[in-house]
Amino acid sequence: MRLAKPASYLAFLFRELHPLMVAGVKTAEIDRYCELFLADRRMRATHHGYRGFPASACISVNAVAAHGLPGAYRLQDGDVVTVDVGAGYAGWKADAAWTYAVGTPGPELRRLLRAAWNSCLAGVRACRPGRRVGDVGAAVQRTAAQYGCTVVAEFIGHGIGRAVHEPPAVPNVGRDGGGEEIVPGMVLNIEPVVSLGRPDVKLLPDGWSYATCDGSPTAQYEHTVAVFAARNRVLTLPGLDDQDAAAIDFPPFY
Repeated sequence: MRLAKPASYLAFLFRELHPLMVAGVKTAEIDRYCELFLADRRMRATHHGYRGFPASACISVNAVAAHGLPGAYRLQDGDVVTVDVGAGYAGWKADAAWTYAVGTPGPELRRLLRAAWNSCLAGVRACRPGRRVGDVGAAVQRTAAQYGCTVVAEFIGHGIGRAVHEPPAVPNVGRDGGGEEIVPGMVLNIEPVVSLGRPDVKLLPDGWSYATCDGSPTAQYEHTVAVFAARNRVLTLPGLDDQDAAAIDFPPFY
């Protein structure tokens, strides 16, 4: 599967980014690292220029829930940082996100990270032939609620392949049995944004970043899933299918 190559490199990128998540590093420096990492491997940062977005990665800090615009902000101990990156290779696209804690996270941030991680994996496991995209959103929402967290409904998952966003739309909140049927051959991005507080968001003055209205921190993990008749492959966790990934209760690095 040609999508596997850019997806696996995004997984490698997230491990390489981990040492950069320290106090004093500018979000613009993280963005530059992502751009050069992909360029060195003959890949294109697909977020750059998408609908006019001016950076290679969305870098969302604390209450910024999505589409965070990198710039002069320097990370501080206690921050939670989500990096969302797309990669293009030989006409195929991959998309993924990872959340990091700057310094040692306290109990509440650990709860948030666990909620976001397990909500995403619950959505991954729901991507079964014969089920529907509403089952994915319902699984995500139920899992977040188990940790006392909420899911931002405005942001959804999607199909991916030759384009970054392809049908079907995959909601992160939903009702079991609703929406389009999932069939073998689909490649889906599961990407819930989870909040410690309310899920309501607002657009910030930079015109790109969306933040929670109540200032609650958020976290997001995004995985690309190839749907097969029996067991699915999580392309952004190389070597793991959806059942293997389910055994990982907490993000392997953060």
